[in-house]
Amino acid sequence: MTTTLKNNRLWPSFYVHGDGDGAPFYATLKPSQKLYDQCLIDGGTLPSLADLQRTAIEYPHKEQSHYPGPLFHALLFYVEELKSAAFVMYRK
Repeated sequence: MTTTLKNNRLWPSFYVHGDGDGAPFYATLKPSQKLYDQCLIDGGTLPSLADLQRTAIEYPHKEQSHYPGPLFHALLFYVEELKSAAFVMYRK
């Protein structure tokens, strides 16, 4: 996941208000561990794929991806039914 973030400059971006006319600007941050710690959140364990899908539909932390701050966040899960990791991302 961190490799993907390093290679996609839009993911570690911020939305900021412009000067005077309020035109929007995007500021992109240099990838760092602090940024990853803020954007990649351990969601714990989910019992099933259906629970993962419900989390994707009803993303529990929409406030995380609002101005000002990183526009990308991902909840990382271990899905017991799949015996695999999965993530749900939210991007404003």
